[in-house]
Amino acid sequence: MSSDIIEFRNITKSFPGVQALQDVSFDLKVGEVHALVGENGAGKSTLIKILSGVEQKDSGSIFIGGKEAFIKNPKDAFGLGISCIYQELPLAASLSIADNIFLGQELKKAGFINKTLQQSIVAESLREFDISTDPRTPVELLSVSLQQITAIIKAMMKEAKVFIMDEPTATLGEHEVKRLFDFIGKLKKKNISVLYISHRMDEIFDIADRVTVLKDGAYIGTRTVSEISKSELISMMSGKVVSDSVPGMSGGGNRDKLLEVKDLAYGSRLKDISFTVQRGEVFGITGLVGAGKSELLKCLCG
Repeated sequence: MSSDIIEFRNITKSFPGVQALQDVSFDLKVGEVHALVGENGAGKSTLIKILSGVEQKDSGSIFIGGKEAFIKNPKDAFGLGISCIYQELPLAASLSIADNIFLGQELKKAGFINKTLQQSIVAESLREFDISTDPRTPVELLSVSLQQITAIIKAMMKEAKVFIMDEPTATLGEHEVKRLFDFIGKLKKKNISVLYISHRMDEIFDIADRVTVLKDGAYIGTRTVSEISKSELISMMSGKVVSDSVPGMSGGGNRDKLLEVKDLAYGSRLKDISFTVQRGEVFGITGLVGAGKSELLKCLCG
């Protein structure tokens, strides 16, 4: 029996004036986290829309569990065990975790919703993932990562076997990222597969087993994450040779300083921030949500 849960064969899709995908072929294995990466316009969003039934391919085939699948709409995809976790989650904020998970498939006793049984089942599901949150908690009171986990458990109740996660950490802080990654690790142990889309290199090397690169709608290659460096992956994405060293930094002291910041502090968000921006360089500022990036820029702009 094949270990592939999903196989893409020669997927092609075009829009007026744009070749979004051209003969894209790769596979997703049972119980793996497979990162899908590429620059903007590489075709990642188009591919996951095709898999989730939002868009239709022009040609090519998708095989699920070894059988060709014909996905015409999101309902078809969900019926095949494919669930997409979007940044905007389809949850009712005022309802509890348990009520959200059983929404539309409520358990009834004597004609009434059996909330006690629903809460018991959800509590057990949460415990399986080492989550102690009360299933009666309204979703609006949860962190974003717990809302994502609620949506995933809801899909698992309907026997989802593949999750598409599109930039799931975009609004998460460091603690929430760790919680989500721990949860994904437990999904793998249940032989559930994840197609993971992200621009963050560190995340890919932390969570993914393999990575597939798209560029300008074309398939560039699939590599095992443990066997590739970040510079090699960036080179595959950009089509340019990239080294692990930072260009222009040796002898950088001779370059003109355009901006120098020393020991900058602002409230409780910024402390002892120091850096220099030199003429002719692109200076990046990065960090997780809440790290203080916006506050730093506001300080610089007055």
